[in-house]
Amino acid sequence: MQNLQLRLRMAAESILENEALRSGLASQEAESALLNWGISCAERLTLETAELDDESAEAAIYPQMRTLRKLLIAIKNLVTQADASDQKQITLLKIFDLARIVYGAAWQAPKQVDDDLWLIFLVGSEVDLINGLRQMIESSTNHQGEDHASYNP
Repeated sequence: MQNLQLRLRMAAESILENEALRSGLASQEAESALLNWGISCAERLTLETAELDDESAEAAIYPQMRTLRKLLIAIKNLVTQADASDQKQITLLKIFDLARIVYGAAWQAPKQVDDDLWLIFLVGSEVDLINGLRQMIESSTNHQGEDHASYNP
């Protein structure tokens, strides 16, 4: 169990120490929202390796942790992008592809993005958008969808 605690700490530190996740965000609150999401995912991924020895756990978790960091950077990029609708759509689809790896093969992208999230895209703060994306992605963990969301602001 002590090794699991060390792995949990190391996973959280790998998120907290990644400067690429912070750069470009306008507020400390947005940084905290993104980092908290990342730490939560890192802890969940680490707990999935609880029964493995350290070497096997590291081999199992490394690809997912690398993908988690890519997911968080894509989320940060989406949040900080100017109003280029086509680019936001491409980034959102990339986020969904990365989320499938981080949240597991059973995760499916929502069939559509609700109007509240699109409104946040248009007038919301960075932290509102991060929290909205997190809610949408994590609520999709228990739902089966078939298609990527379409971008129709």
